[in-house]
Amino acid sequence: MAGILHMAQEQFSRNAHQPQNAASSLIKSVVYHRLGIVPVGEPSIVIAVSSPHRKEAFLACEYILEEVKLKAQIWKREFYEGDKEEEAEWKANA
Repeated sequence: MAGILHMAQEQFSRNAHQPQNAASSLIKSVVYHRLGIVPVGEPSIVIAVSSPHRKEAFLACEYILEEVKLKAQIWKREFYEGDKEEEAEWKANA
């Protein structure tokens, strides 16, 4: 499990720094993804981008989110009301 977490952290770091390398006005970007149980309706990922220009910041944030969804190995297990635990389904990058 520790190896998987390390690989995911490395991928998040690459995703967060790519927009900074491409756009000179971006100052900093950070990605945080929750681990463990995340209740429905609560955020599982936080992306923060700083830039003197909001349009570039929003574009960088969107880019980072799409890259995380595309490249990072994130799995979730969906539980539905009334289901037994063994009926829960694992889904990748959903």
